[in-house]
Amino acid sequence: MKTLYLYFVLASLSAFSQSDKNEFTTYLEHINTIEDIQNLKNKYFDSVKILILTKEIERNLDFEYVHHRFLILPTSGPELRINCITKDSVIQVAWTSVFRHIGAFHANRALKNYQLFKHSPEFFTNYIMQHNNLYKSNLNKEDFIDQLTEEFVVGYSCGETALFTTPMTKKAQRYTHRRKKRKLRMLLKSFSPELQMLGAIELHKLGNLKAEDLTIIKHLKTRNSIINTCAGDLYGIGENFATVLEKFN
Repeated sequence: MKTLYLYFVLASLSAFSQSDKNEFTTYLEHINTIEDIQNLKNKYFDSVKILILTKEIERNLDFEYVHHRFLILPTSGPELRINCITKDSVIQVAWTSVFRHIGAFHANRALKNYQLFKHSPEFFTNYIMQHNNLYKSNLNKEDFIDQLTEEFVVGYSCGETALFTTPMTKKAQRYTHRRKKRKLRMLLKSFSPELQMLGAIELHKLGNLKAEDLTIIKHLKTRNSIINTCAGDLYGIGENFATVLEKFN
């Protein structure tokens, strides 16, 4: 089943021959550590070479888990991403996704053909149960993968003239303008650190936070995950949660 999942992702890469797919699939299925992923750099798969492999982000999640995201650029074909969750340096779950560029102002978007190649049902059951208990939320496995695959950017003053607002940031601002605190609290309770960041910023703007809101925000400041932000035309700048929140207080 894992092999079929990976073929579905790789089918969109015309640069990969059938033997490339077989070799790449086999390699991924035997990955256990971050070092194994990093060893993909300059690796040949029959006719295709992994030209660039860059770690885009490494950040703390809850319950002592760490989120890693890698950009992979083969010699031809579209970009790939590998997202994985580790604990004690061992990969618990990992998935690949193909990306497309949608313009300079919002980095990239995941296509919906991502697939798991390292799958632990126990991880999803335990992590999601703990998350929902901690945040009093009702999220699921699809929410987890969707939110951590998407490359959200918290950006209020982006672009050369600092007048551009990234799409998800603009959406959060609309919630604030319409005083939709329930929607903002849903962001605050997300899996994605960027969505949680936007929920915290916009709830602070409205004021009169509930005790539950303040407890969650205090926890997020202590966890202090790296957040994707922007600086002028640079997108994906890593700043920690507490630093970003301080700018808006």
